This record gives sequence, structure tokens and C-alpha cells, in this order.
Amino acid sequence: MRSAYVIKNGAEPEWTNLARSKFNKDGTFIETLDYIFISDNWSVNSVKNLPTKASMAGVESFPGKTEPSDHVMITAQLKLN
Repeated sequence: MRSAYVIKNGAEPEWTNLARSKFNKDGTFIETLDYIFISDNWSVNSVKNLPTKASMAGVESFPGKTEPSDHVMITAQLKLN
């Protein structure tokens, strides 16, 4: 299995989850928890670009008015080889 984001972008997204957590010093958890794994039978045409961690400064937590979940949507357009 291979990661669609690593194939297309060379790395996983900086983050896929933004939530308040009592276990984090500043109360905000922002890390990658979600992945798209594919077999060798597929190639990746594109993946959804996500905002950088730096651009999320000041956002305490999801869900909110713009995001219905604490996980942002990740997507990949695939082609069967």
C-alpha cells in the first residue's frame, strides 16, 4: 500500500485534524490522523491541497461554522492502471 498524498505531493498533509485537547499544552491538537492508501493497481491524478498549519493560527478547534467535523476532508482523484 502507498499513500496518495506522498505519491502526489512527496509528503503527507501537515495536518488533517484540529481539535481542543486537554492533553496538549496549549489545548489545541493539530496533526495528521487521516490517510488515503492505495494499491499498486492505482495511479494518483490529484489530491486536495490543505491549508498549512501556519495559516490555521488563531483557530482553536473544529468543528465550527466552516467545518462540520474536527477532521478536514482529504480527497484523491485516482486512475485504475
